[in-house]
Amino acid sequence: MTTESPRFLHKTLDEFKEEVKKAKGRVVVLVHPYFNQYASSDYYEALQKIQSKSRVPIIVLQEVYAVPKAGFMAPANPFYVITHPKNPEPVHGWEALHRALQNNGVKTILLGGMYAQIEPHFEVGGSIRRYEKQHLPRPTKHTINVGCVGATYRRLVEYHPDLKIRLIPGLLAPEKPHNREEETI
Repeated sequence: MTTESPRFLHKTLDEFKEEVKKAKGRVVVLVHPYFNQYASSDYYEALQKIQSKSRVPIIVLQEVYAVPKAGFMAPANPFYVITHPKNPEPVHGWEALHRALQNNGVKTILLGGMYAQIEPHFEVGGSIRRYEKQHLPRPTKHTINVGCVGATYRRLVEYHPDLKIRLIPGLLAPEKPHNREEETI
């Protein structure tokens, strides 16, 4: 694993830091959002909406071959972080991504993408249970833990238990959590 900073395609870290500052520390992180073209129409409508109307920076964790061509479902100015094939881990490693988030003022992460599966709390690690008990307004008996979005959520919680991490139910496929409030972006 390398510890160099992730390379954002199309943007520099200075641009990222400035956009995070304007958004008061909030970012959207989409994990493999373009992975399955057969996801529900609701998912793709929510994806189009957030990409066209978001007032906060959007970070897209995506395999290099799946980065969409200009104009195809892509946000106007995304920050792409390239991941390993069929794995949400950035090619430069989780530590580099976490350091970039921390060093550039990120305080709140709104998380969505593919694949997300919901599991009962007894099947997840203690770090997620502790985080949700402390940070969620109404913790539930189930959480996201499986798939690329689940792995990313787990890593964010482990590395940044002080960050506010919220799931965007309309942007989770194939499963959406119950009893969670959708963030307004």
